[in-house]
Amino acid sequence: MNTYTINRGGRILGPYTLQEVQRYLMEGRLGRNEAACLNGDQHWVPLRQLTETGGSEPPVDATGGSGGKVEKVNSDPPSLHWGLLLLLSFVSAGIASIIWGFVQAAWVRKLDRQSRAGMLLGFSAACLAGATLFYAGLEDDLKAGRAIDSDQAFALGLASMCMIGWGVLTVVAFFSMRSSMERYYREVEPLGFSLQGQPYGLRLSGVMTFFFNVYYLQFHMSRIARWKATGVLD
Repeated sequence: MNTYTINRGGRILGPYTLQEVQRYLMEGRLGRNEAACLNGDQHWVPLRQLTETGGSEPPVDATGGSGGKVEKVNSDPPSLHWGLLLLLSFVSAGIASIIWGFVQAAWVRKLDRQSRAGMLLGFSAACLAGATLFYAGLEDDLKAGRAIDSDQAFALGLASMCMIGWGVLTVVAFFSMRSSMERYYREVEPLGFSLQGQPYGLRLSGVMTFFFNVYYLQFHMSRIARWKATGVLD
């Protein structure tokens, strides 16, 4: 028999049978959006998700701004500490952060099958590689301060365009991941609950996403991983 446990602001109630939960809901002693888990698994979701289908927890569908369907998935986010990622990026001249961006995008794609963040990061990496090659061909002349001819000026223009493309595509990719994460952890698996049992949902800063992108998103991915493992949101 399924049992239901309630987490009301850190106070654990239950376990209750389905009949008890339904009675308490009718009496107003429990709320439909209380943080609840099934059979003590510590995976906290709104109580309505566990009771409105007679005791099972089905995938929850939600249609978001991208027009795609978002379904509940059982996939933990990458949990590497953002500080360690920053250190790895420093010693690898930024290569680690580029690679980790693809890791993040692959996980976000599981949350939102319409996500194109990985593709955008691929184009971004291609732009960066192109800019590096163009600048490498001009490095000696630029360092020496020698005048450059028309072909070299054209190559310098292409390199600059590639750098702009790299920056723009990178920002768009991470904002796309931000949007997918917020939508999923607001509509499908509400992240965190108030004392009244109302889900907070995930809220990510646009400013932090713009300036710190891979590190900022990783900070929140690690938080989500701990929440999924312990049921506690820090």
